Amino acid sequence: RAPAPSLPLTLCSSEVTTLNSLTPSSTNEYAIGANVVDSLVEYDSYGKIIPSLAESWSHNDDMTEWTFHIRKGAKWVDQTGKEVADVTANDWVSAARYVNDAHNDSANQYMYNTGAVVHNAQAYYDYTAYQLTLETNNLATGENAADSDGNPITVVDPVDPASIGVRAA
Repeated sequence: RAPAPSLPLTLCSSEVTTLNSLTPSSTNEYAIGANVVDSLVEYDSYGKIIPSLAESWSHNDDMTEWTFHIRKGAKWVDQTGKEVADVTANDWVSAARYVNDAHNDSANQYMYNTGAVVHNAQAYYDYTAYQLTLETNNLATGENAADSDGNPITVVDPVDPASIGVRAA
């Protein structure tokens, strides 16, 4: 009798350092987030985009503005399965602001600038990165200042997080 075939075993190549689905940087962290946090849309087994937390969506003629209609009754739940809050469009607004704030060191920030660019996302990120540079170097302003390596710090004009192109209606 032949031995039963062995199934492939996927081993973690690194320790998980965060369960924050907005800041993963390793394959394991992305995999956990993908399996425990729903998104607006997902892929079916054929790679077709299907509804998830968005029950429907539409776009303008030039596809520069998209509107997602959030499924009614979706809830945030805690680790015990207890419902703690309704899922709302403001959750995506908050996520966009969080991910594009350099202080949060999100490995996902690039997604706001690849494919379809989200208005002012990069500008806000650049502004918060500038603020972080000033804080790191204990500087009040970037005018005529240099970082710890002697590189000049370019002043970046303020950008309001409300100007990021993600809105709740």
